[in-house]
Formats: sequence, C-alpha cells, structure tokens
Amino acid sequence: IFSLCNANDKISKLGTEGLSSTELGLSCITFLITNGKSDEIIKFCGNFVSSLKNGRCIDNRLSRRLFSLLPACCFAYNSIMSRKWESIKLVSASSGRHTAAAFSIKHEFSCILEDAVDVVVALKKSEIDWVNKNVDAIIQCYKLLGDAFGLYRFAKKVLSSMNAVEEYSSLVASQRAGTSRIMTSLLDAAAIVTVRVINLERRPDRFLDFMEFAVSSERMLVMKGVAKLKQKSSVSVYKNAKVICDKEGESTGNFAFDGQCSIDELETKIAQMTKGLCVLSDFVKDKWKPSELSAFDKHAGNDFKDAHTTTSEKACALSHVAAWIGVESTLSSFDFSLDKDSIAMNFNKVAGLITISGFARGLSLLNENEGMDPSPVCVILEDDAQLCDRFVERIQAVLDELPRDFHFCSIGYSRPKFAPIIDYSPEIGIPSCLWYLTGYIL
Repeated sequence: IFSLCNANDKISKLGTEGLSSTELGLSCITFLITNGKSDEIIKFCGNFVSSLKNGRCIDNRLSRRLFSLLPACCFAYNSIMSRKWESIKLVSASSGRHTAAAFSIKHEFSCILEDAVDVVVALKKSEIDWVNKNVDAIIQCYKLLGDAFGLYRFAKKVLSSMNAVEEYSSLVASQRAGTSRIMTSLLDAAAIVTVRVINLERRPDRFLDFMEFAVSSERMLVMKGVAKLKQKSSVSVYKNAKVICDKEGESTGNFAFDGQCSIDELETKIAQMTKGLCVLSDFVKDKWKPSELSAFDKHAGNDFKDAHTTTSEKACALSHVAAWIGVESTLSSFDFSLDKDSIAMNFNKVAGLITISGFARGLSLLNENEGMDPSPVCVILEDDAQLCDRFVERIQAVLDELPRDFHFCSIGYSRPKFAPIIDYSPEIGIPSCLWYLTGYIL
C-alpha cells in the first residue's frame, strides 16, 4: 500500500488482485491502524485521489479498487486521531492544558474528500455503475467523519451534475437503475439524525469531545449551528418575513459569539455582519427582571428591580439567536415533502433532508392544524451537552409524539423546584418555567 505513498508516475498495479473489496478494506484498516501514522494515511489517499483526478491511473479496474479504499482509510484515520486526542487528555489531566493542545488536532481528511468529490462529479453518466460505487464510498466517509455540511455540499454537487430533472426521462434503463441507487444511498444518509452544535472557536476541546460521542457512539451527523446574523428587517417578527441565507455557509458552519470581549467589540462584529443596520439590543435584551420568576422561585424577590445581562450572557444568547436564524433559513429554503411518484422531482429536495434532524410526527395541538403534514425539525445542542445513552433512539421516540405544530421542545434543561410540568404524552410534558438552553428542538 505504501509503495503508493511516493507514486509520482502513473499508478499501474496494486498487488492485491486476489482479495475481494471487503478483504482489501479490512486488510487496509488493520495495517493502517497498526502503523498508527495519520500523516501517511493522508499522503497515501492524497496521492491516489490526485492520480485519479489528473488521469495518472491508467487502469479503470485499479481506479475502482483504489477508490473503494477511501472508507477504510477514513475509518483508520478517525481511529488514530481519536486515540491521539485521548492520549493528549490523559497526559494533560494534571495540568489542565488540553484545551490548548486541542488546536494540534487537525482533521485533514475532508480536503481529500473534496478532491474525491471532483473525481465523481467529472465522471460520465455512461459510467453510472462506477459513479454509484464511488458515491457510496464518499457517503461512507462523510458518515464516518460525522460531517453533515460536507455531505450536504457533496449531495448538491452530485445531484446538480446529473441534471436529473431535465434528463431522467431520457436515460436508458440501466442508467435509471444506477441513478435510483444513488438516490437511495443519499436518502439513507439523510435519514441519519443531524444535530447543530454551538461551539466557541477557542474551545476545540469541547467540539472534539462532543464529536467523539455524537459520531463514534451515536452515529449522528454534526454541523456547527451558528448562522450569520441578518439585517434587522429580516428577523423582525412584525414583518412576518422568511429569513433566507442565500450563500453557502451562511445558515450554518460558524462559531459561537465569544463573551470574552468588550461590549464595543461585540457591537462592532454585529455591525459588520448586518452592514451597520443592527445593534446588539435588536437581538438580546440589556436588562431583565428576576422578580418575574417569583411565582416559582422564593429567592427571586418582589422588588421589580432590573438586572443587567453580562457580556458573556449576551454573547451566549446571541449565539442561540443566530442558530435560530439558521434553522429558519433551512426550513424556509426547502420543500421537504418527497414526491412518491417521481424520482426526478425529488433530486432537488434530497440535499436539504441532510440538514434537518427528522420530522415531528405527533398529532397537532390545535384543531385548525388537523391534517397538517409532519414538520421538519432541527436539534440544537451546546458543545458541553452531555448526551444520554441511546440519544438517537430517544430523540426518535420524542419525534413520534411531538405535535407537528409545535415551535420549541427542550431536551436539556433545568427548572425551578416548584415549576410544574403537565403530562402530555409518555415522552413529552408541557412546562410552566424552564432554565437553560443546553439542548432543544425547533
């Protein structure tokens, strides 16, 4: 395998012709993990993907064998990087410096996948069988990485390159079958629960710990959930306007706002994002009254004095508001109802399904919403959220009962001791007062 690491000329052979794809993949994983060198995996994959992209691999059968190794390499790379992070935490446990050390953990496999995507998109439709296998390989890699945004971009590129809506009816039967298999593969990936995480740029350690459980244990897809703030008119509830983040990366993929700065610095950042049309107070209140909690908290007081929110509290609240804007943009941008009679018409909807967490399928709360379709939802989690065992299974149980006309459902919270929750169903209650935004569904 590593004879390919320094392959500068055309790759003409791979001495594993006697192995099946499964045997080759398992052999590759075993060797790469035992070797334990993540940089050599990146070099190996980079070389053969580059060879495919630049036409230096002259044997089509060999090309397919090499491409089939991508998931094996990705699995090995993830395992090695996970062990490296756990080792760093053990070594730095006494000094508490693992936060700084987390910046040394660089996941480089995504760059390899971007080149691999270009290889697949450039293939001819007459090679639909190979396209299908390569699509499967890349999907497996994004699932192993837990990279929802990367998978979303890949789906958009593949579906766009096929011009499915215009050309599907003219494809020959074999090509239609291959196209349907690609759709099935993407739909299977879209069925995975995607969560949006709120993470500070200076806390990569929290993100690594979150990914370890969310991806390795629960097999979820993850995207950074903070969107770019939009202009004031776009988020005003009085204007009843839909918020659409047109550019890729605007509705998700950004870091949280950091409260370790001055109010002036926070105001400057908001002004830059909204082209000077918004200020902090347009999104977050400057004051609040603790006495409003007196019905549930005997220590809240009854003097009706204002309490000022700190810069840290404002930045935290602003991060959640930005995540809400991203969710609204996502849910306003797509029609998530798939047409059962037309595969072609569904191509433009599949990519959007990757960005949501599922559908609220419970009966409507209000009579006027009876007969309403299940509602697409997004799960938002803070990066220090401790996920319960069988998290995905329990989220699905909640969605089965969650009224399809709901707005907000908290899944990680605290509440005052005397604030009752009214039973609604086995999995769901209606609260009277909640604290914290550790995790919730919109």
